[in-house]
Amino acid sequence: MINKIGKITVYVEDQQLAKDFWLNKLGFVIKFEKQMGPNAAWIEVGPSEDEFTTLVLYSKSAMEKQQPAKVAHPSILFSTTDIESAYENARK
Repeated sequence: MINKIGKITVYVEDQQLAKDFWLNKLGFVIKFEKQMGPNAAWIEVGPSEDEFTTLVLYSKSAMEKQQPAKVAHPSILFSTTDIESAYENARK
């Protein structure tokens, strides 16, 4: 069974501007950040250190360049402690 929402992707024009907004205007914290190349990073923010769900501030231009074009980064990722059971329940 799905027990949590893990990540929600927010596609942004400017990752640094978006990061500044979420951190400095709304008081969120960085949960994870790593460079993904010269012009993009994986940035996750959340309302607190102990909150499980994060927002992924994903580069809109990086998404548009992904190949093949129909393959996209999912906008919502769910979490479960038992993937096999969740799969079986969903396919019934």
